[in-house]
Amino acid sequence: MAHGFSFSCGDFVNASERHAVDSLKARLQGAGGHWVLLSNLSHAQHTGRRADEIDIVAIGPPGVSVIEVKHWDAAYVKRQVAIVDAEADRIDAKAKRVAGALRARLDAGFVAGKILLTKGRVRYDDARRPQPRGVKVFGLPDWSALLDAEGPERLTPEDIERATQLLAPQSRIALRGDLRAFAGLINLERMSDRGDAFHRVYRGQHPTRRDWVILHLYDLSASEADNALDLACREFETIQRWQKARFMPTLLDSFQEAEGYPGELHFFSLVGPAAPALQDRREDLQWTRAARVALARAAVDALAELHQPGPDSDAAPTLHRQITPRSLRVRHNNRPLFTELSLTRLGDAVTLAPAASDFGELADYYAPEVRSGGLAVAAPRADVFSLCASLRVLFDGDDAVSRAADAALAAGCAEAPEQRASLADIAAALSDLGDTDAGEVADIGALPAAAFWDEDTVVPFQQSRYKIIGRLGGGGVGQTFKVVELDTDTEERFGTYVAKLVNDAADGRTVIRAYKLARAHTTHPNLSVIPEIAPEWEADRFLALMKWVEGMPLADLAGVLPIHAEDIGEDSAEGLALHWLLALCGALGQLHRAGLVHGDVSPRNIIVQGGSVTLTDYDTVLRSGETPSRSTAIYASAAVQERVRIEPADDIYAGRRPPAHGESRRCCRLARAGCQCAAGRPVRALSPARLPQRPCALGRRQQRQAPGVGGDPAAGHLAHDGAAGTVAVRQTAGGVTFPAHRPEPALPGRRAR
Repeated sequence: MAHGFSFSCGDFVNASERHAVDSLKARLQGAGGHWVLLSNLSHAQHTGRRADEIDIVAIGPPGVSVIEVKHWDAAYVKRQVAIVDAEADRIDAKAKRVAGALRARLDAGFVAGKILLTKGRVRYDDARRPQPRGVKVFGLPDWSALLDAEGPERLTPEDIERATQLLAPQSRIALRGDLRAFAGLINLERMSDRGDAFHRVYRGQHPTRRDWVILHLYDLSASEADNALDLACREFETIQRWQKARFMPTLLDSFQEAEGYPGELHFFSLVGPAAPALQDRREDLQWTRAARVALARAAVDALAELHQPGPDSDAAPTLHRQITPRSLRVRHNNRPLFTELSLTRLGDAVTLAPAASDFGELADYYAPEVRSGGLAVAAPRADVFSLCASLRVLFDGDDAVSRAADAALAAGCAEAPEQRASLADIAAALSDLGDTDAGEVADIGALPAAAFWDEDTVVPFQQSRYKIIGRLGGGGVGQTFKVVELDTDTEERFGTYVAKLVNDAADGRTVIRAYKLARAHTTHPNLSVIPEIAPEWEADRFLALMKWVEGMPLADLAGVLPIHAEDIGEDSAEGLALHWLLALCGALGQLHRAGLVHGDVSPRNIIVQGGSVTLTDYDTVLRSGETPSRSTAIYASAAVQERVRIEPADDIYAGRRPPAHGESRRCCRLARAGCQCAAGRPVRALSPARLPQRPCALGRRQQRQAPGVGGDPAAGHLAHDGAAGTVAVRQTAGGVTFPAHRPEPALPGRRAR
């Protein structure tokens, strides 16, 4: 047997956890017996329960230990009694959960929760070891006592392997070596340099509001500085002081400790700006020369205010030190937005940056003195250089206005700092530029192309106005926005909607027809309502509105359905999935009865709200028998992919996908029954033994008719035949139906009516 084998289940949240696992692994290489370390074991890897992950489960001959890693020292344990006690209760609860998971299949003995300190070289002797709430505390030098490595052997190698299989997560999101969920956010994508372990910046989404958020996460365990917390707080303080300025991002969450990581992790968050970066907006051919000059003037004025706030401002003079065509963004109203503020410096604060830095492909936008001496030597004239160099990318034309604007900005890009023009002189030179094209001047405040809309953009539609809350998605066909309706006079907010926009006129006409076909039939509780449709396609204007459904796409629950079921109080993930399947069949039945086919039933178009689901997105709705133009390939039948024709059975075929990690194969057999039926093959009977043994708790609570029952036979698709003891799926000309007698589908444990 191998010694000290480590099996990592998840990503390390901070440097302290990685250090602890590496240290224990190295020690165990020379220890006797077979050892397994499960690191970052997720018993609740879900957006709202990130802190329930277990840092380390050590499984070896002496038994099983549940270890919470803390970047604390002995002084912290003595000083912060309330916090330490709370964390001790947390780890004790985790240990009990692990013990419960093992108890049915393995006698592992007492499973103890323990705290491991990684800050400094804390060492305790057994007689003086702290035991907050009965949980023992160890330092890294105490590794042998921590693991009871010298204790009697209780588990055989076979027992250790069995425990590993019982505890290793069978359902978890595929991780890519970094955080994917934290602080109530999902789909995190790292934006900052991976070499910076102290400060990590992520772009992520709120799981139900689906708003984009920028998360700034600070790992105090990755810094040797005594004032690491003060350094972490600097960027937040900068943004907080400038919240009244329209050229700074909007704060969402204030600077705070991360739940479950006291004294270790801190974070704050910003509204994720949808405004395009200058390097992207420059490609907009509709962005006139006059509008570009106006943006340049506004950016120069904004930097002047950043360097020297007005007398009524609470902010302190601030250096940006990272102005590039990537960090400078352009809002819908042609105003600048400064982002990437991690290197800002307030007043006379001491810089955290090293003496020299590698600025990579953006080096040309940093002043020569900064490139050679590092950020510590940056002064206001270095910001002037960076801003002017960045803005010059807008004026590469041969016309007189472009040449004059470039010359005005070049004056701020002199090699020697003392030779650079002041911001006031550059602003004056840009203000002197006149454009003889009155049409261009009039277009400065015009609504830009939809690709460049951001938060607070107000778009007219159907005799009303809608303010954009956020961009939900976009692709080759069109874009989708979350919007709120505004009163035309008072700015009062009314309902929230999903607004659809299509880029091409031909595609737009197809989509308008699809929404018109579906609109009258979206009254089913599991279909998203369509309140407005445009009479015709217009470029950069909405085509249709759908009612906003608060929730997350089903795709975001791939691999964590059992955890979601637990979070909402369901007894069985399989019962919940079956309940959803019946609800969606009822929703589709409403369309099928009208002779319509949805055409794109896929996890991204199914919104989960707790225990219910809603089918959305009607871009591909057609009449039965018509020729489809597009679909989600992995969920489409061969006939749809080959653009032959589309039938109601093709909507059912979309349920053919194999189960993702952690999804019930029994539930997926029900969905694949629709696939067999659509393909004209006999449907394999499913016995009750293959179904969940208890009904979905949601179904028990509601005790309502299954979708589609009590109306047209085609309203439903799956039924439990009490007499035959099987689930039957039947096909008719109008789609897939219940048997003729139409009993209510009885989940196991519920009596059919």
